[in-house]
Amino acid sequence: MGFLAPTALALLTLALPILLMYLLKRRREEVTVSSTLLWHHLIRDVEANAPWQRLRPHILLFLQLLALLALVLAAARPFVAVPTVRGRHLIVVVDTSISMGAHNEEGTSRLDVARQRALVLFDALPAGGRMTLIRGGGNADVRLAQAEERAALERALRTLTPSAPDSDMTAALHLAAALAARDEDAQVILLSDGDIHVEPTARQAVSDIAFTFESVGSPVENSAISSLAVRPQGQGFSLFVQVTHYGRSPVDRRLVVETDNQLFSALDVTLAPGASADYLFDLPPQTRTVHVRLDPADALPADDVAWATAVLPAPRTVRLVSAGNRFLQAALSLLPNVTLVVDPLPAPPPDEPPTLTVLDAGWSGDALPEGNVWLIAPAQSVGTIEVTGVISAPVPVATTADDPILRFVDVSDVAILDAVRSELPGWARPVLVDRLTGAPLLWVGEESGRRVAFLAFDLHRSDLPLRVAFPLLVANLVNELTGPEAPQDVTARVGEPVRLVPPASAQRATVITSEGRPIELTLGSRVPSSFVPTSPGLYTIRWEGVESPPIRVGVSVLNPPESRAGVGVPNLVGRAIAPERGPSRVGQREFWRWAAGLALLALVVEWLIAYRPHLYATTPKARGR
Repeated sequence: MGFLAPTALALLTLALPILLMYLLKRRREEVTVSSTLLWHHLIRDVEANAPWQRLRPHILLFLQLLALLALVLAAARPFVAVPTVRGRHLIVVVDTSISMGAHNEEGTSRLDVARQRALVLFDALPAGGRMTLIRGGGNADVRLAQAEERAALERALRTLTPSAPDSDMTAALHLAAALAARDEDAQVILLSDGDIHVEPTARQAVSDIAFTFESVGSPVENSAISSLAVRPQGQGFSLFVQVTHYGRSPVDRRLVVETDNQLFSALDVTLAPGASADYLFDLPPQTRTVHVRLDPADALPADDVAWATAVLPAPRTVRLVSAGNRFLQAALSLLPNVTLVVDPLPAPPPDEPPTLTVLDAGWSGDALPEGNVWLIAPAQSVGTIEVTGVISAPVPVATTADDPILRFVDVSDVAILDAVRSELPGWARPVLVDRLTGAPLLWVGEESGRRVAFLAFDLHRSDLPLRVAFPLLVANLVNELTGPEAPQDVTARVGEPVRLVPPASAQRATVITSEGRPIELTLGSRVPSSFVPTSPGLYTIRWEGVESPPIRVGVSVLNPPESRAGVGVPNLVGRAIAPERGPSRVGQREFWRWAAGLALLALVVEWLIAYRPHLYATTPKARGR
């Protein structure tokens, strides 16, 4: 330990006057007494009234010397040398994947440990140091930029939750490396439990900067609900549950199944290390929500619970007008609760409009039929849909990576001979476009209260029907076009966006989270809105301005990689990213605030002891004596 102002220690000489006051005796006044009986007492007092006396222990003397010592130490500014960060700009990347929610024996999570470590690093910054906080895992973002105040860092750390669906640190490290490249005096520190994924490009990026990896994980025992599915079966539902143990020792758990907040089944489960157990339940037709949990909760409680919604598909009638398309007919007939009606070209209008009309290639009507329509490569312009020419060998490209119509669909290498060229209506949004010309190949929209989809190429003039993606694309399109008539209750995972297809006139929606907290959403006119659940539970979405039933979303973890990481893994991936680099500076941690506080406390106690008789004398009892 050292002192930044050692000359202030000379103030300790002020202890001499304090000691002198306790060595000197007070002078006595001469007093005339009425009796010699008091002489003996007076003689003894005079004999003891020498100018000096022996120093005796006294509580007030001790407190006064303690206060003086503490004040002098505060003025001398004592410090200890501590290792500090390499640069004045510290960039901290905190892993927020689900496994960071695992608890240690003390009851704190790995994310709590990372938060505390970030505060310690901030305190170790040199004078004028700054800290940038980046949330890692999935899509990274900056939560705090070059902050110099500890309170701002504390607020930013409280916004971090263990909700990222994976431990991919590629985007976070790219972002951190880009920020560090702009500042020569910057250092990057990654706080994670160690089970992370990093692309080679990010490894190269951090190899050129001052980078340190710190592990905040410790081995724990964890078992999880690894799979959950509810499927229609007959007049009811079938529930599939898979439980997996990722720990190193056998474990006994209790699996509890609740339907609509009522106990349905409970059974004891014994799992060996690395083993899984599958269970199948038959649920009654009136079931709407399913809640499954493992009791008691273990180190990672997030994956011990799972939610799902049980909804029978609404009956739908699909009319296919085609000259003969076995691929399309087979894909439509496989859809649940769909009644398929096939009419040849040309076909007269039906007596009652179906839920959806699919007009196959070659249809040449002047106007679209009533109801929802899927139009495929028309021979001419139809109503407001204009056909202006032909595109040779188009290459389909998705306009957005997360469009619900392209869910689980890959069209990157689909071969198309030709397609019709059309203008994109103002009320539609493109889903697929030609890579070279940008002309729309697939778009959807809503016109006059009905949903319309346009596919620019004949299915027979492409290899799309021969691919596994074809029936998925057909199912997604039918669900998009049938709109509110199809059930929207869904099952989702923590950290993944939940897409909402709002009713036509809805402008806003309210999401009630599993904790009962409302989230307001502004709905786009042509693009489905979304929200990202941050914890497992049952979410409810209510539309504003329309009479439409609310949507229930069952959110679960169901993430084996993160459940496996919750056990705790060796710090191997982090060491493979970049070599550990220790701090290159030595900082100073001062203690003058503690010394000043001790001095104030000593003075307060000394005052209370010295003036205690006077305080008691003010009470009615004391005055009556």
